[in-house]
Amino acid sequence: MLLCRSRLFVLTFLATGIACLPLNARAQQLDKQSYWYGFYLGITSTVCELHKIGVINENYAKDYLAGAFQSDPDIPAAAQKDALDQISKKYKQCPIPR
Repeated sequence: MLLCRSRLFVLTFLATGIACLPLNARAQQLDKQSYWYGFYLGITSTVCELHKIGVINENYAKDYLAGAFQSDPDIPAAAQKDALDQISKKYKQCPIPR
Protein backbone atom coordinates (compact mmCIF):
# COMPACT_ATOMS: atom_id res chain seq x y z
CA MET A 1 0.00 0.00 0.00
CA LEU A 2 2.82 2.38 0.90
CA LEU A 3 4.57 1.59 -2.37
CA CYS A 4 1.39 2.40 -4.26
CA ARG A 5 1.04 5.78 -2.52
CA SER A 6 4.65 6.74 -3.23
CA ARG A 7 4.25 5.81 -6.90
CA LEU A 8 1.04 7.80 -7.07
CA PHE A 9 2.81 10.77 -5.49
CA VAL A 10 5.70 10.54 -7.97
CA LEU A 11 3.35 10.22 -10.93
CA THR A 12 1.27 13.16 -9.73
CA PHE A 13 4.41 15.23 -9.19
CA LEU A 14 5.73 14.41 -12.67
CA ALA A 15 2.39 15.07 -14.35
CA THR A 16 2.09 18.43 -12.61
CA GLY A 17 5.65 19.36 -13.55
CA ILE A 18 5.10 18.46 -17.19
CA ALA A 19 1.82 20.37 -17.29
CA CYS A 20 3.56 23.47 -15.95
CA LEU A 21 6.26 23.51 -18.63
CA PRO A 22 5.80 26.26 -21.17
CA LEU A 23 4.76 25.02 -24.58
CA ASN A 24 7.13 27.37 -26.32
CA ALA A 25 10.38 27.64 -24.38
CA ARG A 26 12.25 29.61 -27.01
CA ALA A 27 13.14 33.13 -26.05
CA GLN A 28 11.54 35.82 -28.10
CA GLN A 29 13.80 37.28 -30.74
CA LEU A 30 14.91 40.80 -30.15
CA ASP A 31 14.00 43.42 -32.67
CA LYS A 32 16.89 43.43 -35.17
CA GLN A 33 16.94 47.20 -35.46
CA SER A 34 17.28 47.70 -31.70
CA TYR A 35 19.88 44.98 -31.35
CA TRP A 36 22.15 46.31 -34.09
CA TYR A 37 21.68 49.93 -33.00
CA GLY A 38 22.88 48.97 -29.52
CA PHE A 39 25.73 46.93 -30.96
CA TYR A 40 26.98 49.79 -33.11
CA LEU A 41 26.50 52.35 -30.36
CA GLY A 42 28.53 50.20 -27.98
CA ILE A 43 31.35 49.35 -30.36
CA THR A 44 31.71 52.92 -31.59
CA SER A 45 31.63 54.40 -28.08
CA THR A 46 34.30 51.95 -26.96
CA VAL A 47 36.61 52.63 -29.89
CA CYS A 48 36.12 56.41 -29.63
CA GLU A 49 36.82 56.39 -25.89
CA LEU A 50 39.97 54.31 -26.40
CA HIS A 51 41.09 56.74 -29.11
CA LYS A 52 40.25 59.73 -26.92
CA ILE A 53 42.45 58.54 -24.03
CA GLY A 54 45.27 57.47 -26.36
CA VAL A 55 45.06 53.70 -26.02
CA ILE A 56 44.61 53.28 -29.78
CA ASN A 57 45.78 55.59 -32.54
CA GLU A 58 43.62 57.32 -35.12
CA ASN A 59 44.49 54.96 -37.98
CA TYR A 60 43.56 51.89 -35.94
CA ALA A 61 40.28 53.46 -34.82
CA LYS A 62 39.47 54.52 -38.39
CA ASP A 63 40.21 51.09 -39.87
CA TYR A 64 38.38 49.25 -37.12
CA LEU A 65 35.23 51.36 -37.43
CA ALA A 66 35.33 51.22 -41.24
CA GLY A 67 35.36 47.42 -41.02
CA ALA A 68 32.62 47.33 -38.41
CA PHE A 69 30.35 49.57 -40.45
CA GLN A 70 30.65 47.71 -43.74
CA SER A 71 27.22 47.16 -45.22
CA ASP A 72 25.66 43.77 -44.70
CA PRO A 73 22.27 42.71 -46.07
CA ASP A 74 21.42 41.04 -42.73
CA ILE A 75 21.97 44.23 -40.74
CA PRO A 76 19.43 47.07 -40.98
CA ALA A 77 21.12 50.12 -42.54
CA ALA A 78 18.98 52.38 -40.35
CA ALA A 79 20.62 50.91 -37.24
CA GLN A 80 24.05 51.88 -38.55
CA LYS A 81 22.92 55.35 -39.60
CA ASP A 82 21.13 56.08 -36.32
CA ALA A 83 24.12 54.93 -34.25
CA LEU A 84 26.52 57.01 -36.36
CA ASP A 85 24.31 60.07 -36.01
CA GLN A 86 24.15 59.67 -32.24
CA ILE A 87 27.88 59.02 -31.81
CA SER A 88 28.87 61.87 -34.13
CA LYS A 89 27.25 64.31 -31.73
CA LYS A 90 29.26 63.06 -28.75
CA TYR A 91 32.67 62.30 -30.28
CA LYS A 92 33.69 65.14 -32.57
CA GLN A 93 37.35 64.06 -32.84
CA CYS A 94 36.70 60.35 -33.44
CA PRO A 95 37.31 59.04 -36.99
CA ILE A 96 33.73 57.86 -37.48
CA PRO A 97 32.92 56.54 -40.98
CA ARG A 98 30.61 58.76 -42.98
